[in-house]
Amino acid sequence: MKLPAFLALATAVGLAAPALAAAYAAFRTPGEAAYCGLSEGEAPAGLICWTPNDGFEIGMGQRGRPSHDYNKLDKGLRQNLARVLRFGTSWADAGFRCVSRSTGLTCVNRVGHGWSLGRYKGYRVF
Repeated sequence: MKLPAFLALATAVGLAAPALAAAYAAFRTPGEAAYCGLSEGEAPAGLICWTPNDGFEIGMGQRGRPSHDYNKLDKGLRQNLARVLRFGTSWADAGFRCVSRSTGLTCVNRVGHGWSLGRYKGYRVF
C-alpha cells in the first residue's frame, strides 16, 4: 500500500463525512474494481469504498447518507491482502451490508442509505 495515497484517502473521506476516518480494505471485488472497509479509529464505524481505476471514493456512517469525491492520489491504490468478495456473495459488519454482483457492488447502511458502484464505471447514491 502506498502510504501517501492512503493518507489522502483518509483525509478526503474524513473531510466529507466527519464520522469516517481511515479504512483498510476488508474486501475487494473481482478484478479489483472496488475496495471497501470500515473506518479505523473513532466510533461510530463508517464504511469507505474506493475505485482504484479512477480514484473515486465514497463513504457513509451507520445512519447517514453517503458522500463522495475523486482523489487523484487514490488512483491505483490497491490493498492486495483484502479478501475477494465473489459475485453473488455479500459482506456485513457494523450495520453495513454489501453485495457483489457481476454488474457491480451495492452497499447499504442500517437505515437503507447507500450506493451502487458499476463494475468499472458509474454509480448511484440512494
